[in-house]
Amino acid sequence: MVAEIVTSVPAWTATKGEWLILQVSFGMRIIFLLLNILLIYSLIKRSPTKK
Repeated sequence: MVAEIVTSVPAWTATKGEWLILQVSFGMRIIFLLLNILLIYSLIKRSPTKK
């Protein structure tokens, strides 16, 4: 008995749509996190400090 190794994957494994959704989701999360950091920084900078 010889194990047959296939070097190519079937055509149905090409999931371009799913990878596109993941890339868009990742990009939106990065933008959201950067906006949150800027918002928090500006709020901390504007807050009155007690001396």
